[in-house]
Amino acid sequence: PLQLLRQLQAAHGAQIAPASYADGLDTAPAALRFAPADTADMLPQLERALGSGAVILDRSHWRVIRLSGVDRLRFLHSQTTNSFVGAPAGAVLDACVLDSQGRTVDLLTAVDVQSVDELVLLASPNRGKRVAAALEKVIFPLDKVRCALEPEGASAVFELLGARAAEATAAALGLSVDALPATDRCVVVGEILVLGSTSLSRVHGRGCILLAPAARAADLWTSLAGTGGVNSPMLGGEAEWQALRVACGRPFPDAELTREINPLEAGLYHTISFSKGCYLGQETVAKVNGAPAPKQRLLGVRLDGPALPGTALFADDDGGARAGVVTSMLSCGTGLVMIRSAVGTAGLRVRSAPDELGVVRRGTALEVPFASRSEAQSAGPREQVGVVAGGGTPAPSAVDAKALAAAADAAAAEGVRKAAKLVEMQARFEAFKAKTAKAGGGPP
Repeated sequence: PLQLLRQLQAAHGAQIAPASYADGLDTAPAALRFAPADTADMLPQLERALGSGAVILDRSHWRVIRLSGVDRLRFLHSQTTNSFVGAPAGAVLDACVLDSQGRTVDLLTAVDVQSVDELVLLASPNRGKRVAAALEKVIFPLDKVRCALEPEGASAVFELLGARAAEATAAALGLSVDALPATDRCVVVGEILVLGSTSLSRVHGRGCILLAPAARAADLWTSLAGTGGVNSPMLGGEAEWQALRVACGRPFPDAELTREINPLEAGLYHTISFSKGCYLGQETVAKVNGAPAPKQRLLGVRLDGPALPGTALFADDDGGARAGVVTSMLSCGTGLVMIRSAVGTAGLRVRSAPDELGVVRRGTALEVPFASRSEAQSAGPREQVGVVAGGGTPAPSAVDAKALAAAADAAAAEGVRKAAKLVEMQARFEAFKAKTAKAGGGPP
């Protein structure tokens, strides 16, 4: 469905091929990179484009999941870490899907499109199928919700970042900049869903994600990309997005989101509500939050050369304590690492274990701007997130009260729903026992 888009991108120098990930999953053909293959470090060019222009990143190989039905918000509220019940209309929220041990399966972007009564979830390319299957598994007959994983290539997903991202988006859509959605909100323009925030908005400020039907993909890309001249946006694909997310500290499945790392260790407090009801993995999250500090933290690192993911790191001092491990790495030596809290934090001097040629890399662990590190930065009504100047938390507003009341109503409704499910399951069990006894000829 995206064949014409891929042809246009190839004409602009893109490498088109399936994207491969650590778990062995390959996607449909994607725009892997626009930078020449021999580019050792694409970050300087990306940073220049972000500062003075715009960068367009093709994320069309990411998976789109759609939840519909009147219970969709309540359902997602009960299955992920963020608070969806009581959220403002059209809100764009990030949320984690966890396993039973509280480890992060994926980091989702979710938006409730009320004009079509649908929750749209943007999942990582190597996690969409797993997340959709997990959600479908816990939908009961009494739940008025449906879950559908879009076929690969059914939609195009373009992300725009940078100082002129809003101008580029508005021009391509034939709108004024003022008509674009506010940060963390969405609007629908014809067949195109426009999100007012991006996967990297915590670091790069206002941007947009455009979700369009495959039939509109090529024309929309052409409008966004411009003529390719000096004033046109910089084009990017998987490699460019990965470079930006590593530089700012956004975790990714199979790298920083693994069975060994929970969302608080990964710096994802802003995706978690500590005041909502139960969800899978909540007990582990609450336990980690109640500890003096996480056992390990996701940090950045700048080494004097690249080290492979999985490389052990040690404190570069006389003690040489085991400090952590490399999780992601760019060819320039900029990367992400998990560092044990008992050994150090940002500013720690580290050295790598020798590679197969005996080369040892040295550098410094750094704080990453994407990370949120405390409950004060956790998810909730937007007026309460963060810390105000001079310390403390903003006073609750009328909007907060309304959201909290809605959350309380949702908790009560959730209790009623669970009780009904329990009755239904008990009835099924009794019917199963009666059927088994009858088949065996014994008493029920």
